[in-house]
Parts: sequence; C-alpha cells; structure tokens
Amino acid sequence: MKLNPMGFSFVSVLFLVFLACSSGGLRNRTAAPATVNHASSWQAQGIEALYNGDYTSARKYLIEAYKQQPKDPRTLFYLGLTFELLDKDMLAFQIYSRFVNLPAGEYFRQLMRGRYHWMAARILENQYRKAATKPVNTYWEFVPGHVVVLPFYIQTNAEAWNGIGRALTQVVTRDLEQISRLRVTADLEQQALFRALSLSENIPVNRAVVEKVQNAIGGGRVVVGSIAFRNGAEVQLRAAVIHPQTESLEFVTRSGDITRFFQLQKQLVLALLKEMDIRLTVQEREALHFYPTASIEALRLFGLGLSAEDVGDYAAAEGYYQQAIAVDAGFSTARNQLEYVRIMKLVSTPAPELLRQLPAQKISAAVEPQPEG
Repeated sequence: MKLNPMGFSFVSVLFLVFLACSSGGLRNRTAAPATVNHASSWQAQGIEALYNGDYTSARKYLIEAYKQQPKDPRTLFYLGLTFELLDKDMLAFQIYSRFVNLPAGEYFRQLMRGRYHWMAARILENQYRKAATKPVNTYWEFVPGHVVVLPFYIQTNAEAWNGIGRALTQVVTRDLEQISRLRVTADLEQQALFRALSLSENIPVNRAVVEKVQNAIGGGRVVVGSIAFRNGAEVQLRAAVIHPQTESLEFVTRSGDITRFFQLQKQLVLALLKEMDIRLTVQEREALHFYPTASIEALRLFGLGLSAEDVGDYAAAEGYYQQAIAVDAGFSTARNQLEYVRIMKLVSTPAPELLRQLPAQKISAAVEPQPEG
C-alpha cells in the first residue's frame, strides 16, 4: 500500500479536465497582463486574492500562472492551498505531490513536501483504521517481501530509557530497508499505522494487536520485539518474525553488556534475516555496517523525537532532535529529521490556519531557503 507521489491517476485526469475548463473560462473573461513576466503578475494577483478570501479568483489567477510556469514552486504551493480552501482536497494532494520534480533546497518545495506528507498521513491513517476493524482474516496469503516493524516494547519502568524502544524500531527498520528483496513499511506509512492503532513502545504486543496490524496492511510479515535492561549494565534484545498464519512466536535473543548495544542490534537484525530465509549480497552486508550514532543517549533522545512525531507533536520532536544533536554532533539522521519537523511544525495545520501563518510569503517577500531534510 505504498503511497506514490505521482500516483492517483484518476485524480490527474480530473485535474486536467478541471484545469482545461477553468482556464478556458478565464480567458473569456480576463485579458492577459501586458508585461513580459505575466506569470509573476498572475501569481501576485492569485496570492493577493487568496489572502483576501476570494478563493475562486485566486484559483483562476494561479491556474494562469501555472500554465505559464508549471514548475514554479510558489505557484504550485499556493494553488494547492487554494484547492484545499475550496474543499478540493484530492486536487490539492495531486498538486503537492509534484514536489518531487522541484529543486531539493527550494523553500516552497519543502512546504509542498510537508503538506503532501500531512495529507497523505491522514489518508493512510483512515485506511489503516478502517481495515484494522474488519473481522480477522485468517486466510491472508503470504505477501513476498512485505515487512512492518512494530515499536519495540520497553521491559522496564525506568524513565531514563524512555524512547530507546522507538529508536530501536527505526534502526531495525532502516537496516531491513537495505535488503532489496524486502518491501519495508517505514516513515510516513509506519507513523500512520502506529497512530491509527495507537501503537508505541509502551504497548506490549499480543496476538490481537498482530491480527489488527495484519488486517491493516493486508498480510505480510510483522516484526515484534522487546528490550530489557538489567542492573544498569546489561541489555537484552528480543525479536520475532510473524507470518500471517504463524501459530507460535519463536524469539531470537541477543544479550550482553550495554556498551555493546549497537553490535547486539546488528546481530539481532542478521538473526531476523536468517529467520526470513534471506541470504545477503556483499553490498547488503556492507550496508548493514552503518551506525547512525555511537551514543545510546543520542539514540534515546532521537527515539523520543520519533514518538512525538508519531502523535503529531512536531514542536516536542524538534526539541528532542536538538538534544540528540547536542549529544552527538555527527548524528546526521537526527539532523535531517530536525529539518523535516521544522517544516512539518509549520504546515501541519488546517488550511485556513496555515494561510494565517504565512503572511511573510504573501506575494514577493524574500524567503531564505532551507536545506532538504
């Protein structure tokens, strides 16, 4: 159920028909500006109309600007926002999906990307929630390569380890993504699934939870696991691969001194791949040597950031990622996630509120580009 930004072909058809009708009507009523840079003029008029609450006129002007410059990020972003305000969410979603064709460092491209993710997450969340409530399907066929990793359960009440389970989930997921034969549910889909089923590192996984997950994703393999700390010096990692018709759980376990946490994690992933009967290529084995950080505290803070993202608290996530980077300045994964949540913190609001938060970008104000997260 992978969301493809360039998918939704039926929406594309609707959009083209809508575009043709709207632009034709506009030409009959409005003369093109006489200036050479008439696309900028259409854009300015459209954004001005948008901030004045005249969404119908904004749509007309911005469509004209789009026809002149179909890859202008500012035009595309405000056209998508206009469609949202006109209650044409699927057209807006299609417009936002075009962020993939724009320069990576462009500010409005990032706003489009964030808005696309915000809308996509809600579409997925609703789909997962509905699918999970259907009667349990005991006849799911094996889906080759499809894997979802659920939050690792923390078997301790010590608040000092909060977040490490969610971080371990992400690290294991990233490792499995390196295997070309696997189709791993990650990032956008993973967070939507966790939110739909209220999954977190504080929820122990049982058969009922697994059945809901399998119903939601339509079959495939589910990885479940736990992490326990003993005497503050030893860690135990446990995980199991559950197929749609698995009768009993067979956990693989890796234990050792807490200073060997990252080595134990890699050993656990290799054991899981063996359980899936996957033989690694040389390139895949080399890819598994990557460690996002050497600091377990930085990883724990990163996990708290992911947990905050799971529930849509991007402000809290931003703070945790900043703390993780302060502990390990070379933690590039946390740095990339920090840039991402800063954009999401801005765009993850209903369209009318989002419009009020962007007064500086009304027409032609300069916006300092931010690096792609």
